[in-house]
Amino acid sequence: MKSIKITGLIFIFFSFSIDGFCQLWKQYADSARVYSEKNNSDKAIDFYSLEKSILQKDSTNTLRYAQICDSIGVLYYEEKHYTEAEKFYIEALQIKEQLSGKENPNNAGTCNNLASLYMDIGKYDKAEPLFLGAQRIQEKFLGKGNTDYARTCFLIGFLYYKMAKYDSAESFYLESKQIYEKVLGKENRQYAFDCINLAIIYKIKERYETSETLYLEAKQIYARVLGKEDGHYPSTCNNLGNLYNTMGQNEKAESQYLEAKQIYARALGRENPRYILSCNNLVALYHKMGRYEKEEPILQEVMQIREEMTGNESSDYATSCDFLACCYQDMGQYDKAEPLFLKVKELREKLEGK
Repeated sequence: MKSIKITGLIFIFFSFSIDGFCQLWKQYADSARVYSEKNNSDKAIDFYSLEKSILQKDSTNTLRYAQICDSIGVLYYEEKHYTEAEKFYIEALQIKEQLSGKENPNNAGTCNNLASLYMDIGKYDKAEPLFLGAQRIQEKFLGKGNTDYARTCFLIGFLYYKMAKYDSAESFYLESKQIYEKVLGKENRQYAFDCINLAIIYKIKERYETSETLYLEAKQIYARVLGKEDGHYPSTCNNLGNLYNTMGQNEKAESQYLEAKQIYARALGRENPRYILSCNNLVALYHKMGRYEKEEPILQEVMQIREEMTGNESSDYATSCDFLACCYQDMGQYDKAEPLFLKVKELREKLEGK
């Protein structure tokens, strides 16, 4: 045994037996999984790469090697390093196809991973055939009653939603929802999530009553399964408020926005973007209703939050001042509006130039 010191680290070189090789490989694999579970992507990638380098000495044409590429791809994807993630997903898929052909159950997960990446970066033409290929493989080997198949249907529905193909999106969301209901029942988050996405589609198609029914169902499921403090519940309140706003049911919209605002204040704090979003939803509603006396204190609160978060010389702070000035103008309180407009003018000149 000998050691050599490089940049402060000690590297020890051993003559490994097969058992020693396997033990080291397992240590790298276990460490990678541990760091991945701890959301330490950099460390996890390091250990997966070490495991990958050992396997390269043996053979790259193995299922385990492909799985490591897949795992590294997932970590890069979660960090939004899409170029690196794409490279590892493609390598994983190529190896799996070489080992077992294109119509193999091992390929479906990688197809979905790569397709999700392409969907995120707007390459829908590349995402669609990969998603459909994964669906075809899962239908062949797992059957349509499987939750993995349902998950792929959901992803295809989301892709078509982003492509503005709403009829196709509706069809795949419905299939996913029906499978989850049959296999897991209605009391689970994925079923509720399908309800939400269908509600969005029906709102776009102006089928407001159907959309409302689905939002209310999802809201009740989230309350029972996840609790009202979970982010899905107040998010659904905001979505339902937007629907009621569109329908002209202002009092119902106000109730949903207020509920979301109160939960975000408790669970996330006033400086959280979701809390500010709920405030902005209420401001827009009150402005539409001409309820300026209700709009004013919320705008003052948001302006104060912006000042605490980014100071009184930021673009966000200037925008809040502008909105509050407009509110005072609408109320006929010009003496309050004028100094705020002048402050906004000064800030815009300083931040952006004339």
